[in-house]
Amino acid sequence: MIRKEYSNGLRIGVGCLVLTGFFTGLPIAAQELSSPSPEGAELYFIEPVDAAEVEGTFIVKFGLRGMGVAPAGIEKDATGHHHLLIDHRGEIALNLPLPANEEVRHFGGGQTETTVTLPAGEHRLRLVLGNHLHVPHSPPVMSEEITVTVIQ
Repeated sequence: MIRKEYSNGLRIGVGCLVLTGFFTGLPIAAQELSSPSPEGAELYFIEPVDAAEVEGTFIVKFGLRGMGVAPAGIEKDATGHHHLLIDHRGEIALNLPLPANEEVRHFGGGQTETTVTLPAGEHRLRLVLGNHLHVPHSPPVMSEEITVTVIQ
């Protein structure tokens, strides 16, 4: 496991977030968790396109300009890995590691496409690039939200 400890007592391990010194009154500097993104970096869907009608199982291809892809745990400037949000409800915490659940799928191996199976109906998709710690970059690099309709 890759670990990093910050001067404010925050310790990070990939896949694990441990707060130490939290009650000491020291502020946790969220910007220390994030990584800078280059100006003009862009994340987008190659496929499907917005308003597409798709089968229940379909391929999603991720596009990225102005940055590179690196697996989770690898700290390298101007890189990150993909997170696919599916029917995500609520806000995205831009200063914390993205959760891993059915609404937020991680591609920490550096994958640039995946196969998704969804039930019939309309679904919302969005991509978010995370740094080596799964934290969105600053400023965040995320796609526009698209909508697909699964037909059966």
